[in-house]
Amino acid sequence: MPVPTAPVGKGRVRRSLAGLSACLAILLAGCAPAQRLDALAKEYGLTRDVVEGENFRLVTYRNHAQADKAALLHVYLEGDGLPWRTRYQISWDPTPRDPLALRLMEKDPAPSVYLGRPCYDGQATSTACGAYMWTDGRYGPEVVS
Repeated sequence: MPVPTAPVGKGRVRRSLAGLSACLAILLAGCAPAQRLDALAKEYGLTRDVVEGENFRLVTYRNHAQADKAALLHVYLEGDGLPWRTRYQISWDPTPRDPLALRLMEKDPAPSVYLGRPCYDGQATSTACGAYMWTDGRYGPEVVS
């Protein structure tokens, strides 16, 4: 014998769609910080490059402003990001959740470069990086140089 089902009304469909939208927003917010940074830079029309430093690979983004010979290059350095998730728990990726420097650079009409920090912006798992490099060692000579 078939089981009776209640008809699906418009209100029920709207609530289901609202719930689905909320779940999608939560999933998107859970994206890796480096992926969000790349998506934001792409939205701003910036070009991503990776620069080989002495010990680390550094992610950069640059705008396409035309410069004359007298123009200065504006360099944007991001803050500390999120080296610690809590007081006692190290973050798995120190990339900032809110890249303020990148958002400021997007508003700058001058030739500009955003320079990522060592082990940030998707580089946390590279061989030169480890949690020490973005926690206690982040201002040490090997990171600063």
